[in-house]
Amino acid sequence: MLLFGGVMVILDNKYKTKEDVIEENDERNIVIKQKAKSKAFDLMVVMFCLGLLTLTLFGYMNEVSFFSLIGLYLLSVFYYGYQLVLNKKAM
Repeated sequence: MLLFGGVMVILDNKYKTKEDVIEENDERNIVIKQKAKSKAFDLMVVMFCLGLLTLTLFGYMNEVSFFSLIGLYLLSVFYYGYQLVLNKKAM
C-alpha cells in the first residue's frame, strides 16, 4: 500500500500541467492550506489531550505509554511556540 502511494505521488508530479503548478503555488491557496493546517493542529491538541485523559481515567494506559505520549504532546506544543516566535521575528 505504501509502495502504491509512492508511485501515485510520482505519477501525479510527472503529469502536472503548467496551470496546475501555478495554481499549487498561488499565494491564496498556500494561505488556505496553512489556515487549514492551523485549525487541524488546534483540534489535534485538544483531542489528544482529551483522549489521553480518558484513557488514563479508564485505566487503559500504563506509565510508559502515558509519559511517552505526554512527551510527544509537550514536544509538539513547544515546537509550535518556537515556530510562533520565529515567525513573529521574521515579520
